[in-house]
Amino acid sequence: MNLRVDGIDKGILLTSLVMLAAGIVFVYSSSFAMAAQRYHDAQHFLTGHAIRALIALVLFTVFLNIDYHAIGRYSHIWFIAAVVMLVWVIVLPDHSAVNGAKRWIHLGPISFQASEFARIALVVAVASQADKMG
Repeated sequence: MNLRVDGIDKGILLTSLVMLAAGIVFVYSSSFAMAAQRYHDAQHFLTGHAIRALIALVLFTVFLNIDYHAIGRYSHIWFIAAVVMLVWVIVLPDHSAVNGAKRWIHLGPISFQASEFARIALVVAVASQADKMG
């Protein structure tokens, strides 16, 4: 696999990795006592956060090697999907609410907030339109 790392700003990459590591340390230092008390495992929250950080690094590597023009070509589909998901959570029945809020979409073992997907889709759509204008 040929990774495109030549054009990466090394300072931004290093800063991001340091922030990721600091986040892992902060999660552990702020939650180990509660995790030990509730789950009898001081690393309970640390493990979950570290797994998400590894997934983020894998996704970072994947998206680093995808031409952003390819993502922009499908931005209208992403945007429409985001609008559909936002409407979907509004019309969901009350039994799917989490703590009284109907923000989450549950697809089997995966749950996510429609607004998080919409945020990314909006950024991609606006960037794609700006690229077409300029």
